[in-house]
Amino acid sequence: MKPPQGVTDIVLLFSLPFPVYVPDTIADGQFASIRPEIYVAGEPPVGIQLIRRMRTGVAVASQMELEGGDPFGRYSTSDVQVRFNLDASPSVAGLEHNEVAELATVAVNRLLEHYRDLANQPLIRRVSTADLAHFKIRYLGGGASLHDMEYATGHGPLRGRSKEEAEALDAQLRDRLQRADPPALFRELELRAHQLYGERDYRGAIIEAAILFESWLKTFVRQQFALRGLSPDRIEAKLRTKEGQHHKASYVARVLLKEATGFDFSATSDYTAWRRQVADVRNDLVHGTRHAVTEGEATACFEAVHRAKEVIMVTVGRPALGHKPTAS
Repeated sequence: MKPPQGVTDIVLLFSLPFPVYVPDTIADGQFASIRPEIYVAGEPPVGIQLIRRMRTGVAVASQMELEGGDPFGRYSTSDVQVRFNLDASPSVAGLEHNEVAELATVAVNRLLEHYRDLANQPLIRRVSTADLAHFKIRYLGGGASLHDMEYATGHGPLRGRSKEEAEALDAQLRDRLQRADPPALFRELELRAHQLYGERDYRGAIIEAAILFESWLKTFVRQQFALRGLSPDRIEAKLRTKEGQHHKASYVARVLLKEATGFDFSATSDYTAWRRQVADVRNDLVHGTRHAVTEGEATACFEAVHRAKEVIMVTVGRPALGHKPTAS
């Protein structure tokens, strides 16, 4: 993206899927400010402006805030403008549209994190460029036209389901709902990890992925002990300390898995990767040593969980429980 000569600012305009209840900083249908923009420090720093819009066609239209929150924009949403000043951040001028959109999303998420805290709105969530999907890009200064450029994104390419796929999914759904059983636990944990990853909550995604592997591993070890003829009480005793506490996942992976199957998982590089990229990071997050993690760390965590499950299943030779956790 190379702005025309003399452009001083690049502005991204997009809509949030929920409202932010602060006073509007711009008037409807205008670009001029009616209140100072919200300055968000960072690299690069940005100015953010907001305007709240009421949903049309709803039974109740009100400027008041829904007490329990409005996380899906049922009554109102907020439009956002994120301004990058090229004098303060000249490197932004050399970025592609998708890169500028990513920077704008990072800045808006910083605003949302603090708004969520101050407004006591736990249902407010982070957003991603894929969630927002549609952006307008505007140049300011140097006689630049107010004509907006369009940029669109999403969670991968559009695809349609064939009639056969739709029919098969319908049949599976109807069959499952004949029973009162919930979806499989491991699948629920996997989907939860994917949800958090997609929402850019990499901290939560790593914790969920660690829980997924620990739950899977302990279930697998229980099954292997049962195949060797151990009683349920004896198996449970092995999985607990003398004080009755659950053994740590590292002990199960290092000691009990070998005892149950003969496979020394701790001697593999996949065990080392799991310890470093999953267990240790999870422990740091849970015990307060760390707070933030990167997308790369979350992706590495998912891959380490998959490889750990894979090597155990290939070596022991029984079907895997759950599905491969992959970054989306």
